[in-house]
Amino acid sequence: MKANDRESRFDVLTELHLRPVSAAFNQIRYWSALDDPAAEKWDYVSHYTRTERREMGRGTGAGFNVRPLLVGALILLLLIGVGTGGYLAWPYLEGQLSALGAGAGQEIQVVTGYMVHLGSRDLGVVQDRAAVENFISSWLAQKNAQSDIVYRIAQEITYEEVRVDAAYCATPEEVESAFVKHATLDLA
Repeated sequence: MKANDRESRFDVLTELHLRPVSAAFNQIRYWSALDDPAAEKWDYVSHYTRTERREMGRGTGAGFNVRPLLVGALILLLLIGVGTGGYLAWPYLEGQLSALGAGAGQEIQVVTGYMVHLGSRDLGVVQDRAAVENFISSWLAQKNAQSDIVYRIAQEITYEEVRVDAAYCATPEEVESAFVKHATLDLA
């Protein structure tokens, strides 16, 4: 379009009787005075912004906006999905929730138990303290009988009396296996 380097694009368009109107999307739109000087005809009408159309007086009426309709439809679908999922999951949830409460026929039975501490470690709550004490003394006697060396337990063993539901008490075997796993022996 340029004839030489000295001639600018604006000069060429002026010679063609075209004048720049506005720049949008990196495109300059031109109004052609050659077509019909009385009626303005615009190129790239589809590229006009909403503000430019409003300034030109085109499309000044309120238009239909579909975005709020789409957002409302998505919220409605979300509510339908959550409601349907809750309805379908309710029999399972009802069984789980009733099992957690006292309504499942399980009564709370409060018992006196003993929390067994080995050093700073809690081994569990047992109802029969004497059984755990007998196991610890027999286990230590068995270790000492296996060798000529005399051992003693390095950690301090304490028993704390607690009031607890019977369902939370461990069996003596569980506490004994935890003791065997975590006990440390020293030379006496």
